[in-house]
Amino acid sequence: MVYYRAAIVVDTNIAHGAGNRRSPASDEALSSAACLDAIYEAGHYFVETPDVLREWVGEGQALNYALQWRRQILAADRILVPKPPANLHNKIMAYAQRYVQRKRKEVRLVDRPALLQEFADDIFLLEAASATRDRIVISRERKIREFFACSSAEVMELRQIVWLQLCEPEQKDPDKPWMLTGDELTAWLHRLAEGVQPAGDLLLTYDQQLCP
Repeated sequence: MVYYRAAIVVDTNIAHGAGNRRSPASDEALSSAACLDAIYEAGHYFVETPDVLREWVGEGQALNYALQWRRQILAADRILVPKPPANLHNKIMAYAQRYVQRKRKEVRLVDRPALLQEFADDIFLLEAASATRDRIVISRERKIREFFACSSAEVMELRQIVWLQLCEPEQKDPDKPWMLTGDELTAWLHRLAEGVQPAGDLLLTYDQQLCP
């Protein structure tokens, strides 16, 4: 029984990872599709700001399985279109400039614009999540999650974001509770629907060992 319907932002790497579910499907395709299926089956909402929609549909990132899933969740009237908060993008990019400068010994000058663009490209996920009550993002990104966690030291809004990283069993790090396999994420989404709220260790949190 569904007691709680959460609003969830799904990164395009999950949509793309689900592929076409051809047989034999890869482990990544199976776990990505299982994530989408669990969101639907558990009764949750899909958060779709204009930027999310453009990434999913406009640039051809999502393949057949994810697009069929989107049509299904749209038919169930479970797509939310919130208004992203103002200035969050600028705040994060201001921190990104300082972040890259502090890492100047590790990041070559010629590579810095590309790194900044990489950070900028995923801010739409945080903007979408910040516009909802649940503030949940599901992605396969590791490096970007680490950067946003560092950003939370100065961008206070990010401290309320739950960022879950879908991973394969061989990639899992037991010291990082936000890294979940497909089976673990499926179970987590169903527990969320039963009213079990996310644990604090899933939030974007500043880590002095990782952050410059």
